[in-house]
Amino acid sequence: MAILMVEDGIGLREVLLMERTERFSTHLLERALVKEHEEREQERQKRVVAVLGALDALYHQVSFDQAYIFGSLAKPHRFFKDSDVDIAF
Repeated sequence: MAILMVEDGIGLREVLLMERTERFSTHLLERALVKEHEEREQERQKRVVAVLGALDALYHQVSFDQAYIFGSLAKPHRFFKDSDVDIAF
């Protein structure tokens, strides 16, 4: 416990501050975050496959030697639902 001196307009008074000793569980939040993290990674992997397929189809229409996928799509656990797809030729 701590004592705090407070000015209340009339004068100083002592206020007892109770220390918070109870803890609360964050297991539900942690579980939801892990699930979201796993779903984002699965979506990233699906998009990588889709982009590789699109590049394969594009190769038959447009000549290019190499294509580079970079950015959040190329990095595990960095992809979000609003992430764009970065490709360089």
